[in-house]
Amino acid sequence: MNRVFALHAANRSDVIRAYGISPERVCIVGAGFRSELFRPAPAPPPSGGRMELVVAYAGKISAPKGVPWLIDAMRRVESPLGRRVTLLLAGAAAEPGAEAIQRRAEDLDNVVFLGALSQEELAKVLQAADLFVLPSFFEGLPLVVVEALACECRVVMTELKGMETWMPAGLCAEGVVETVALPRLVGTDTPVAEDLPRFVADLAGAITRQLARAAACEAPPATAGSLQSLTWKAVFDRVAAAYRELAGLGFPDRPPIKTPLA
Repeated sequence: MNRVFALHAANRSDVIRAYGISPERVCIVGAGFRSELFRPAPAPPPSGGRMELVVAYAGKISAPKGVPWLIDAMRRVESPLGRRVTLLLAGAAAEPGAEAIQRRAEDLDNVVFLGALSQEELAKVLQAADLFVLPSFFEGLPLVVVEALACECRVVMTELKGMETWMPAGLCAEGVVETVALPRLVGTDTPVAEDLPRFVADLAGAITRQLARAAACEAPPATAGSLQSLTWKAVFDRVAAAYRELAGLGFPDRPPIKTPLA
């Protein structure tokens, strides 16, 4: 094995520890988003002139993704200047417990389940949204956050492992991204019940603050420049660089590959 590709620094450390691979053989290349698809709307209406603010979520409709507590948080969100706030949930509801999660929102007329969407359909939802929320308890590398940022959404997300190494620098400091502390977890993605009231309150507070920022701004935050390293082109360039390095080394631990032209 000459090289192993990892998503981010925390993932690299996990791979090295789990498989006993030499650190110099593990390269961070990340994963990419479709920059030709996930981009700002051609002419987005200013948030300040609309009576509705849109919050979006994309992913499985499941408890490990934090969806039940996102719905609970929506009950506590304070709407800026009395505007209507609508939550759009995009994703398949095929997981165990998904029907119960949908029933959890039956009394809320501002929570809409969109079902599974194509990438093109999701891009349109994100382009129309003011805020994207990812309340997951575990992720590898949540590309949907990057896709939302590319569409100029503000973001609220949990403090996922490795986030600080792949999230473009400055977005949290600038207020474009706000993070929420995870509840204590049993195993990988099961929250400790007694921590959930605090988690819901923190989530509702972060959503309220980000919606207030969206309502106060005439234009969404411009993030395209900080996302260039996360496009598929940038990922390809990193993978190609690793292959060029191996070609230069001549694959020292393998015999030369013979081709019909050799």
